[in-house]
Amino acid sequence: MVLTAHPDDPEYGIAVAVAVRTGQGKDVAYVLATMGEAGVAGLSPREAGPLREQEQILNQRDTWARERGIRRTSR
Repeated sequence: MVLTAHPDDPEYGIAVAVAVRTGQGKDVAYVLATMGEAGVAGLSPREAGPLREQEQILNQRDTWARERGIRRTSR
């Protein structure tokens, strides 16, 4: 399980390790504390949220982590 605060955080630290593990047949899941909606200069959270979510889905596919869908909790 990869626990991180924002989309793209794993790609700056452990993406290679995740790719190695999934290449060995291990199951890896990503858990993000936020959608990263406040992290894009010049975009409102409403605009940035969906962009960051899609970015994370694509990054996750690059490491072959299994896509389980997005589950949101209420704020």
